[in-house]
Amino acid sequence: QCIGPSPSDPSRAQLGAGRWKRPERLRKSNFGQPRRADFSRIMVHFSMILAAALLPDAVSAFAFQMPTHSRLDAGVAHRSMFSMRASTLRAAVDDADRTALSNAPVDVEPELSELSEELEAAMNSSSVLVDEVAESAAVSTGETDIASAPAGASELPKSVKARADSVFLQQAEQILADDDDASSDKERRALKEKLLQLAAVTDRGQAAKYKTLREAENLAEDLECLCPTTTPARESAGTWALVFSSTQLFRSSPFFMAGRAVCADGTEARRYDAFCDLHRAALAISEIGQVRQVVSLDPPMLTSEFEVRAGAVPFLSDVLPFLRYSGGLPLTIEGSIVSSASIDTVNDDSYTLYMDTVEIKGSNVPLLRQVLDSGLRLESRNLGGLLEQNLPGYSNPKPLFRTTYVDDTMRICRDQDGKLFVYSKLSNATSTTDYSDVTADLGVGSLLSSLSLLI
Repeated sequence: QCIGPSPSDPSRAQLGAGRWKRPERLRKSNFGQPRRADFSRIMVHFSMILAAALLPDAVSAFAFQMPTHSRLDAGVAHRSMFSMRASTLRAAVDDADRTALSNAPVDVEPELSELSEELEAAMNSSSVLVDEVAESAAVSTGETDIASAPAGASELPKSVKARADSVFLQQAEQILADDDDASSDKERRALKEKLLQLAAVTDRGQAAKYKTLREAENLAEDLECLCPTTTPARESAGTWALVFSSTQLFRSSPFFMAGRAVCADGTEARRYDAFCDLHRAALAISEIGQVRQVVSLDPPMLTSEFEVRAGAVPFLSDVLPFLRYSGGLPLTIEGSIVSSASIDTVNDDSYTLYMDTVEIKGSNVPLLRQVLDSGLRLESRNLGGLLEQNLPGYSNPKPLFRTTYVDDTMRICRDQDGKLFVYSKLSNATSTTDYSDVTADLGVGSLLSSLSLLI
């Protein structure tokens, strides 16, 4: 099942009208055919239902209710019953819906045959258990004649049947689970590879056009339906690098999520989207470096690290007018915008964030670095508290940030509008980056080092 609210969940209207959830959609392979695991599961479940339907009659005929002149050995009767179950399973598989099979990939039928053989082996294992228990009971009672068996022995077949059923069902369920897990792992791996390819060729989504964004959305939705856990948000601790976004990269920051949460859905939300687009366009001269998200659940905290660099002297002629050189000097201003938010509520698939602070770390600008490191930062929560006291109707925003998929290497998240953020895991560390080793020299040191290689 895809992870998310039920259709009746009132919070669904606040989550982008289910932009990422497709619970009714049939997953398909690359060739447009239904998944093999789906057919295997359908056929085997159908077989098990038929076998189970016939089981009561077999037990009833065996449970010491046959004519008294019957001289059948208990072990023979048990083997007969389980042989009937194996034959029923084989017949059900052989008589399965050929219309469905005709639409499946060519290798589905061999897989079904292999599965049915494994299930028969499970039945045979149960039959061996029945024989052992029956023989043990016969030895203990000294009776192998059904008609002359003591009254207490009449309860033996029911207990034996229960134990045999337990063994059979456990083995059958494990076979089905192993087959489905292997198929799902293979499909997840293929989907992740395609999604990462799109991330690479579009510069984390920044250069993606509408068609590419839709393709990325479809891949993400398929992965969300294959999420290996029902509690992805509770299993997301660690340091993650943002590798793809369907919107501006900086909107993965809790600061901008809180800004969106202040706006009402509809017109105000569209205005906020337009503002973010203009904000990025105005800063086009800057280059976005790594964008990381550090998630800690003890204490519950989410931190965004947004590294940026820009030319310190982008146009040399503006500084020295007599020079005709149109470029700039290879000096850069660097720093990381670090936004921290407390996780107010931890749910199975989402966090409620409460914005704390915004600060600049790792600046390479002399003097400014010392000021920033002395504790200068924006106290967002305190500022919000001041607004709450002076603006009637205003309350500090607490945006909802959903985690819709997570495994050992990838994490997929959605903001309250369903915008997509794909992360790759860097480590299990839940501590933020230490920028103390960044030198505040505007990059002069690295420039001189590069020049020495040219001389």
